[in-house]
Amino acid sequence: MVAVGASAGGLESFTQLLGVLPERLGMALVLIQHLDPTHETALAEILQRASKMPVVEATDGMLVEPDHVYVMPPNVVMELAEGALRLSPRAGDASEALPIDRFFVSLADHCGSSSVGIVLSGTGADGAKGLAAIKESGGLAFAQDRQYADNAGMLLQTAQEELHPTTEELTTLDHESRNRETELSHLADDLDNVIRGVEIPILILGPDLRIRRLTPQADTILNVVPADVGKPVTDLNLKVDVPDFRGAIERVLRTHEPSQTEVQDADGHWFSMRIRPYRTGADSYEGVVIAFIDIDPLKRTTRVAESALAHAQAVVETVREPLLTLTPAMHVQEANRAFYDAFGVSPDETIGVSIYALGNGQWDIPELRSLLEGILPGDREFADLEVDHVFPGIGHRIVVLGARRVQEESGVPSILLAIDDVTAFKMQERISAALNDISAMVGSAFDFDATLDDVLAASVNAICADSGAVLLKQPEDWLVKSAYGPHQPQAGSKVEADRVPASGLAIESKDIAAVPDISADERFAGGASAALGHGRVLAAPLLLRDEIIGSVTFERGIEGDAFGESEVDFARRLATILSLAFENARLYSTQRTIADTLQTALLTVPRRIPGIEFGYLYRSATAAASVGGDLYDLFETGEHRVGMLIGDVSGKGVEAATLAGLVKNTIRALAFGNESPADVMARTNEVVLRATTQSTFVTLLFCILDTRTGKLVYCSAGHTRGILRRRDGGVELLAVGSPITGAFEHARYVNGETSFAPGDVMVLYTDGVTEARQGKELLGEERLVGLVRGLPGVSTPGLPQAILDEVMAFAGGTLSDDVAIITIEFEGEGSVARRTGGVAT
Repeated sequence: MVAVGASAGGLESFTQLLGVLPERLGMALVLIQHLDPTHETALAEILQRASKMPVVEATDGMLVEPDHVYVMPPNVVMELAEGALRLSPRAGDASEALPIDRFFVSLADHCGSSSVGIVLSGTGADGAKGLAAIKESGGLAFAQDRQYADNAGMLLQTAQEELHPTTEELTTLDHESRNRETELSHLADDLDNVIRGVEIPILILGPDLRIRRLTPQADTILNVVPADVGKPVTDLNLKVDVPDFRGAIERVLRTHEPSQTEVQDADGHWFSMRIRPYRTGADSYEGVVIAFIDIDPLKRTTRVAESALAHAQAVVETVREPLLTLTPAMHVQEANRAFYDAFGVSPDETIGVSIYALGNGQWDIPELRSLLEGILPGDREFADLEVDHVFPGIGHRIVVLGARRVQEESGVPSILLAIDDVTAFKMQERISAALNDISAMVGSAFDFDATLDDVLAASVNAICADSGAVLLKQPEDWLVKSAYGPHQPQAGSKVEADRVPASGLAIESKDIAAVPDISADERFAGGASAALGHGRVLAAPLLLRDEIIGSVTFERGIEGDAFGESEVDFARRLATILSLAFENARLYSTQRTIADTLQTALLTVPRRIPGIEFGYLYRSATAAASVGGDLYDLFETGEHRVGMLIGDVSGKGVEAATLAGLVKNTIRALAFGNESPADVMARTNEVVLRATTQSTFVTLLFCILDTRTGKLVYCSAGHTRGILRRRDGGVELLAVGSPITGAFEHARYVNGETSFAPGDVMVLYTDGVTEARQGKELLGEERLVGLVRGLPGVSTPGLPQAILDEVMAFAGGTLSDDVAIITIEFEGEGSVARRTGGVAT
């Protein structure tokens, strides 16, 4: 800021000063003039005519701006405070007022070394003190030359007061000059040490391209030595190959813009050549500074990184697994070729698009969204997220997703999302599991017709079909044995032979057939179209000894995928299972008739026997399997003697029932006239050994009761122990002392003996009772004894059912083996024979 002070006669000096100042001075001018306090002034208007800058009369609080002229109004005292002009009324005698000193002092306090004070013509000493204050603060002080001043009074007084300080200033300047020389010497030393210490080749050139200074490294790298100082750099033979070296330097000299170029020496070593303009303290340009930065390690590292990046990109593009790179905002940043090929999309449809908006929004899955959005903030990762979806253009797919955080070179993290198409594997896994389940269903079904609907439903779901049907060949037409899906109402209906559905092709060729679109195939017009609709069809013939017995057919809508190899293989294996199942069902029906006849014979007992009251029961483990190896019998072996038999033949079915019948009839025959159960067992063992294979055996418990004395003789051939409940509540178990029959030649069998008193009850049973399960726990003999002891109020004929009810309750209503139970109560020789009974179901 510049403050100019003058007396009332200083108008001419003001005018001359403003007339030579430019419009853009970069400083503000404040004019302070001695004025009559009662005199109105038009100084601002007058000076505006001579000034290129705006001239305004100061007001209290006015902010000072550069390139403006401010004029002090009359009858005030003006000071500078906090960048603003502060005006206050002038007090006291006007001759005592020193407005110039007052403003100059405030200027020195406020601006310090940036203050400038100028005194023009006038009388008195106003301004001398203010200039001294400006000088002390480091600012500049000026006074108008006497020969040009209209009134030199103020200037003679100022000069006298300045004379003594000037002498002191000269002394100070001399001291400062000596200090400056010392500083310059130190600066030169510092510069020399910096140049020697910098391990970078540097050249400083003048505007004429001559070398002015260089660092020691310029010799080893550029082939430039101190003796070359003063020489044009373009005349030297540098080790570094710099294309158009002169032109590069001249461009920097001309434009004052730095340049940077990568260059190599003769050994292939890389440098970054940086040319910058040489700028002086006076803001002029007097040459250039050239530095050669060693970037060879960086170039090598970059090449390695670029090679690694190219390798990684090649790997990414080569892998068959679709990959996506996502931004933090979940937009697709990159995708590999496998992704485009797998999902039938283009880069334009993918790059920059939110993953949740790809396709028809198939990736907008809540679980996927949650996992992805937790990766970056939590630095997490995930794998094995399975997505089962119908994708547009490619159909049904099962993919497994995995993602993790990736730190990009830019510093902004991204997410790498890997997509593994496991459709074929999952379909094969699903198909294999379905075939196992279907095999188990078919294998455990005694009534295949009741199971067929479930088998067909499981098959349709296994291969993701829309519908399915099983057809069986009839003498004159075809029967829709089972149907699932939209055509389910057609189950049980018949189709004429000349209008066989889509399976006709498979039936004719006796091989599996897959039709991409049945509605477009003339071979099936009016056939499958009429019976089972339009779409993709997969059909397999049901063959038995190379004869067609039927077919199994599956359909998908035309919008779904065509049936693939895994589905074709499934249909082929299913057809084999169904063919065998239908044949087994036919054979089972025949065997069932035979078995029912055998079972009826096995479970037949007399309606009454003198001297005893009895009950009996048989229950199959499954309702359909009414034939098994369990047997029991009650018969008279002679006068006053009753035979009691229970046994269990290994195996099931007709063979087991046949052997049970043989054993029962053999024991009946051998027991007449023979009072030793052990002898009967030994001879029965020989019969079983000769009549069966080595893997077949029979457990038996045979008792003979003398109805006159109550003597009970028995032999247990590996069978469960009989329970004898006494009338007084005590319990006795019949001992097991002999081996099973049908397993060992010349086996030794022994008798056991006990007494049977009137009112005593004996319970004989097969191991299906004690092996009934509750989870992994067996009912067991001890628990069964407790049941028998706890049912004293139940009649002997009703006791087998009461025991079975308790067993079923324990096992949750399911038996793991067939059950046979007989109960016998001794009444004595003189008792009246009563009618007894039991059940066999």
